[in-house]
Amino acid sequence: MKFPKIKGLVLAVGFAGMALAGVAQADMLSTDANSLGVSTGLNFGVQVDGNAESRDAGSFNVANLTKGTSFAAFCADIRTNISVQALDLVNPLGIEYDNVSAASFLTAAQLTDIQALYDQRYASVNLTDKVETAAFQISLWELLDDGNLSGGSVMWDTAAVGSDNELALNTAADWLANLSDPTATDTYDLSVWTRGTRDPGSQPYIQADRGTGGTVPEPGTLLLGLAGLAGLGLMRRKS
Repeated sequence: MKFPKIKGLVLAVGFAGMALAGVAQADMLSTDANSLGVSTGLNFGVQVDGNAESRDAGSFNVANLTKGTSFAAFCADIRTNISVQALDLVNPLGIEYDNVSAASFLTAAQLTDIQALYDQRYASVNLTDKVETAAFQISLWELLDDGNLSGGSVMWDTAAVGSDNELALNTAADWLANLSDPTATDTYDLSVWTRGTRDPGSQPYIQADRGTGGTVPEPGTLLLGLAGLAGLGLMRRKS
């Protein structure tokens, strides 16, 4: 598969597309500040647009307080922050997000590759494992850039030999090199939760519902109450 030469996620295009996506559904979301990707996930050194940064990569849990459900979250854009107001320690009542079509938020090339990553890898990811969730997060970030861990606008620092960070980067590199869609139809239906014009610099989430590709296993250790949902998100952290 050829990876798109896309230098990051252009949010302005995504938000413009959302205006054409029909009526958005607004719900109150709250993020678990103690989950892997917020404060206890693996931390990586990375060059973003030529600037030295550090990022926590991993999964974290988001509660949809309106519906009384939860989903596992990943980051939609390495360049934006999760809203502080969305963290459950700050605002346990949550803040408002709109749900829109993923096709209105991502480019066609990005959506194709991210759909393939979910279809091929997501069902087997252990969402309590730092290495596996970091590898999935890094793969998503790279599919929003150029698919090359050592090139493009997002370039990862060399990790210590034998470390969890090295294993996560090697796993992500393998997944990206062997990316393919093994299903005749999409296994997961993707949608995006965003703050939109309320807070355009805040982190959007991608939620993945079980699609029409037939019965598939849910992610490795996802609790029954999570109902096979997935998404994107991050806490930006500078060194």
